[in-house]
Amino acid sequence: MSEENIKKGLMESGSSKTLQKRKRKISETGLHDGINSMIIPKESKYWMRSMKSESQTAAAPKKSRKQTSKNAKQVKPPETAMLLTDLPNEILGKITGFLSFDDLFRLERVNKRIRAVVTAYTWPQKHTLDHESIIFNTDYPKISLAEERSYFRFNQRRNYFKRHNVNNKSIKMVFSRAKINNLDLSIYHSTLTYQVSSSFTMVPHLNVLNLSFIRLTNNSLRTIARYCPLLEEISFEQCFCDGKVEQGLEVLFTKCPNIKYLNLAENNKLYGDSFSYIPSGLLHLNLANCYNVNANAIGALAESAMNLETLILENYDNAAVANFNSWLGKLKKLRFLEVSNIFMGQDYPSLDFSNFQELEMLCLRYNTLVNAASLKTLQHCPNLQAIDLRFGNQFDNSALDLLKKCKSLQYCNFSNWSQLSNVVDFVKHLKLQYIAINDCREINAETVHKLLTECASLCHVEILGLNIDYQKVLPEALKEPCPQRRNILHLAAPRANLPHPLTSCNWAKIIPCEPYGPTPFSRFTSIRAQYPRKQ
Repeated sequence: MSEENIKKGLMESGSSKTLQKRKRKISETGLHDGINSMIIPKESKYWMRSMKSESQTAAAPKKSRKQTSKNAKQVKPPETAMLLTDLPNEILGKITGFLSFDDLFRLERVNKRIRAVVTAYTWPQKHTLDHESIIFNTDYPKISLAEERSYFRFNQRRNYFKRHNVNNKSIKMVFSRAKINNLDLSIYHSTLTYQVSSSFTMVPHLNVLNLSFIRLTNNSLRTIARYCPLLEEISFEQCFCDGKVEQGLEVLFTKCPNIKYLNLAENNKLYGDSFSYIPSGLLHLNLANCYNVNANAIGALAESAMNLETLILENYDNAAVANFNSWLGKLKKLRFLEVSNIFMGQDYPSLDFSNFQELEMLCLRYNTLVNAASLKTLQHCPNLQAIDLRFGNQFDNSALDLLKKCKSLQYCNFSNWSQLSNVVDFVKHLKLQYIAINDCREINAETVHKLLTECASLCHVEILGLNIDYQKVLPEALKEPCPQRRNILHLAAPRANLPHPLTSCNWAKIIPCEPYGPTPFSRFTSIRAQYPRKQ
């Protein structure tokens, strides 16, 4: 090719490239204008009108400032929320009265006004210091001392309770603010020691004291007796297990003459040398599992506490039956008596209850000192309403004939009797309200059927651990009408053997229970659940 042809080709290619660039710019600008022409009407307020009339979009008419000011909505300023500090002191004091001790300590740090209200109004109205008042939370309820002991044995208390690091310093902080009359520190025995008694100088008006599971000494008991002379209820369960504290108890009994409730259970270092100084106004005494108490000490107790109404003796084998009868004969005002877990030979004489004219409840479980001759003396107890004869393997159906003479008897517990077979006539004769026949292997299905359908006076029945077919007996008994019954029957039956679904009945209610453990109706024959504790 010639040079001229080459130059012409280059010129044409260059011009074509420039043309392509120009065409590309034109197309891009046209495309951009087209897109804008499609977007702009939609952004306008009058786009829908232009679409309907297929006319060009018109600009929104401008409004004058007067029109905009008239049509504009008047925006109100936001209302200020009411704060806790805006309330009057009276209402603020009422609100803080429902808070726990932990929350009150936190409120004192908010400001001076709230601190003054809490200090001057709320704290003086607090008179009880226990686990419930410290946390004040329904997720961690307060339970009885027996349940607390069972949880402690199975190492489940940490999962059940919300713990606080309560020490001697925190107790003093509460004492310096509140006038405490009721003190219960048994839950916090893992963080408290006998030194907590040094702060009792700040609570001279203390009436109720519970230091169970906290090891105490003679000096701590002397301090309590010196600075708390108004004590009326004392609980020292498992407090004397390391050393002898008879001298401290002697001072306590001497300087606190108003003691009416005394719980000294589970103390293996208690010997009873101080029982001769027990106040004469004592009404309730618990000596369960105090097996080292001397026999002479019990005799001195019977002479010094003549007005005693409740006595609990459990696992005590240091005295003869003649001594028991002589002691109990002096305590003629007893209303609640428990003599349980006592095993002696068959040649020993029986217990005599003929002197108890005011006896209302009697607990004799695991007691080999009770026989038919003892049951005959119960006819001299006209006010006897409840009796607990669990594990009475020495009794049979003939013992029920002796108990029929107790006209006021209403609550009976015959659990774990090996020779008990028929209780229907006994229940009908006395018109009992409660009976427990748990683990009585001689009870058959026919007896249970008659007990549920024919005994209209019964309100609570326990039938755990029987040799019957629960899935067959209960539906047959509950499907029958019971027009003579006026009250609903509460039936405690084993959870594993109940029919599924539970039989519906308008005159009975089934309560599923575990085969072992406390039953829901055991309070009817439990002396430890009868004492009216102070609130």
